[in-house]
Amino acid sequence: MTDGTPPASPAPHAALARVGFWFLRHGQTDWNARDLSQGNVDIPLNETGLAQAHAAAARLRGRGIASILSSPLSRARVTAEIASAVLGVPVVVTDVGGLRSYFSDQQLRYVPAAEPDAMREAILAVAEDAASVQMVERAQRHMIEAGLTARRFAQRHAELSRELLHEAERHSNCQR
Repeated sequence: MTDGTPPASPAPHAALARVGFWFLRHGQTDWNARDLSQGNVDIPLNETGLAQAHAAAARLRGRGIASILSSPLSRARVTAEIASAVLGVPVVVTDVGGLRSYFSDQQLRYVPAAEPDAMREAILAVAEDAASVQMVERAQRHMIEAGLTARRFAQRHAELSRELLHEAERHSNCQR
């Protein structure tokens, strides 16, 4: 006998097997050492960062890591490649979820890597140019309308990670 309440449906993620997921931040760069934000600027690892990447990779041995997902920015990619070599697992390099996935060149100004003068010029140009200020306002409205909050950005990355893990698991099962 039922009380008229429909049976609970399983959670959407119930069909996915639980697997460990490790986050490894890239090693140090010269900008990190000076407490400068890098964002999408491609700053390479410094010597300390390379040593950190090697040390982290060694600590990840035996953790059951099957693959590595990395940003194409060199600091992340090199950290991932070092871990890949130590662990003997593949690296998937993707920019999915990066700023360029959400905005066009008309909505953002992209500044060449490691060029602080270019960054300063871009900031001053935005502040002094009415069209640039409007471009920033359009980008902000786009973010709000598209629901691109920091929380949504993190959620989307988690969703993509789950999808990639599920695909990797499916691929692994097909090879057995």
